[in-house]
Amino acid sequence: MADSMTLMWPCCVTPRIVRAGRYPLDVKDFRRSYMSPTHALHLHEYAGRIRLGKRELALQPGDLTLSRAEQISSYALPKPGWHLCIHFEPLRLTRPATALPCHIALGPRRSYVAQQLQRVIALFSQADSPGARGKTAAAAAGAGLQALLLEVAMGDAGADGAGRRRLASDAVHRVAQIIHDRYPQPLTVDQLADAAGLS
Repeated sequence: MADSMTLMWPCCVTPRIVRAGRYPLDVKDFRRSYMSPTHALHLHEYAGRIRLGKRELALQPGDLTLSRAEQISSYALPKPGWHLCIHFEPLRLTRPATALPCHIALGPRRSYVAQQLQRVIALFSQADSPGARGKTAAAAAGAGLQALLLEVAMGDAGADGAGRRRLASDAVHRVAQIIHDRYPQPLTVDQLADAAGLS
């Protein structure tokens, strides 16, 4: 059985996404609470604190959180920020199932997960298209989300040997491009790491 910081999720399903996008958040303290009938997966682009049920956790850019359906969540942010978010319907648990963690510091996997979430969001944005195209886009978005959820459950989102090498190589190229583009400007290691999606 999963604890309060995990969600048991069926392995052989296609989730039904109900909302997806990149959204702003501007809450300075925990006074505003959120509770949704859906699960919500967030990739945070800001630092702050989050309460998931009774647990309070620190947030850093690149953290991934999962708010379970009907779970109360609230935030305290020192300054406004943005997050990628996908809301999807809870499903009846079937076997096989896996435990999804409700908080992950992605570190070097941040860029990969952001790309996968953006891909799902782009597909979902076409779900309102007429006819077969809309249905196909909705199914593709759900399949993409399921694949990412299972990778996250395995702890492998973008982290296989070849994937790690590709992510490291991509990060080196991004940092080199940033230095090239901003050569006359002073840059810090923290700025470069943030721009490259690394810790």
